[in-house]
Amino acid sequence: MAAPSGTGRVLKFVTTNTTTDTLYIESVRWVGPSTAAHTAVLTNTAGDTIWAATASTTKQDECQALNGISSKGLIATLGSGTLYVYIR
Repeated sequence: MAAPSGTGRVLKFVTTNTTTDTLYIESVRWVGPSTAAHTAVLTNTAGDTIWAATASTTKQDECQALNGISSKGLIATLGSGTLYVYIR
């Protein structure tokens, strides 16, 4: 799947990480999970899930448009791979 396009900023996560800023998320791309059944999850600081995926095979890419959804803070939890969050 092709990388999302646009002129916004990109946050790159390779480990579990947190930001407390209010963000407007355009899309999410998860690249290169090393093992089937690994997961990637984005939640806000209130604990609400914004996006989640489970790899069905190794090295599977996942990409989803979120169309500018607002999030107060962002917590990324990764089993493996790299997570790109495209924001306005």
